[in-house]
Amino acid sequence: MTLREGFEPHLAVDGVTITGTDIEMLRAIDDRGSMSGAAEALGRSYPHLQRRVDEIEDAFGSLTTRIRGGSDG
Repeated sequence: MTLREGFEPHLAVDGVTITGTDIEMLRAIDDRGSMSGAAEALGRSYPHLQRRVDEIEDAFGSLTTRIRGGSDG
């Protein structure tokens, strides 16, 4: 089976849609081991990335394991 050119799958729950960009973000979090590392790798701000993760998790449930990091973690 072949998908049509330009086809991008979407998953939606409660008005929140996960797109290819969100999958890229979640993969970057997994690859980098942190949201700050993912934000840097993707050229996005940490607050924007965190808001999006929170929005997705509110609709779909927990997708990440959060461990306090940084200088105090």
